[in-house]
Amino acid sequence: MLRFEFAVVADLTANVLSVCLVVFLLLLPLAGGAPAPRDGPQAAERVLHLTERRPLSGPDMVRLLHARRADPRQLSLDLFADRIELVSGTAAARAISAAEAGALGGAPVLFVFDPALYPALRAAQGAAPVAAEMSVPFALRDPANPRRGWSADFRQLDAAPRPRAAFDGDLARILQAAPPRPVPGGGGAEGVAAFPEGLASRLLERLAALLDAVLRIALPIAVFAALALVEIRRRCRPAGAVPYGMEARGDLQ
Repeated sequence: MLRFEFAVVADLTANVLSVCLVVFLLLLPLAGGAPAPRDGPQAAERVLHLTERRPLSGPDMVRLLHARRADPRQLSLDLFADRIELVSGTAAARAISAAEAGALGGAPVLFVFDPALYPALRAAQGAAPVAAEMSVPFALRDPANPRRGWSADFRQLDAAPRPRAAFDGDLARILQAAPPRPVPGGGGAEGVAAFPEGLASRLLERLAALLDAVLRIALPIAVFAALALVEIRRRCRPAGAVPYGMEARGDLQ
């Protein structure tokens, strides 16, 4: 017959309470706390020079590109990785400093190739308004230096003002004939099944965090469960039974 002792119930209860306490202590850091109240903008926000703009539609972008030459009232600033260029009417584009761009007056249109000089430009402009900001599509950039210049086809289109209908047709042909944008890291052309830039690293980080949380929670539970099973087997062993692990020995026969 199996012997059942009250001590077994007491030991199991203590083990269960220990497991619950360990799980609670492990989950406590994950719960976090309520965010502290913010009295004002943080230092990082001031350094980033964040600016909210209304998203541009396709027709808006085409209108801004056409007005670079067709509208003499529009001031256009091209923000490249290494310079800022001013375009106004039929005058040739010329490189200017951030301080000169801030002293132009009016509300310029920004064509952004690279944000490297954006903080310096906005600091020089101060509270001066900006008419619009446009991130230049890759199809209109120089394939060899996409952060430092327009493509040869668009430079030819942008050389002189032309009627809107003719401009739209030529711009559509440039966009359709442009090569597909390469995926950073050599993953192939845009549109091919590939991870966007940074997605693979974020997935790996989340998987690592999930695995770490599982190990922190499951490992103590597994250890306590194994100890509980050993204790149950030891306490509930029939009287006079051969101790576990000595079944194959003949000295007790």
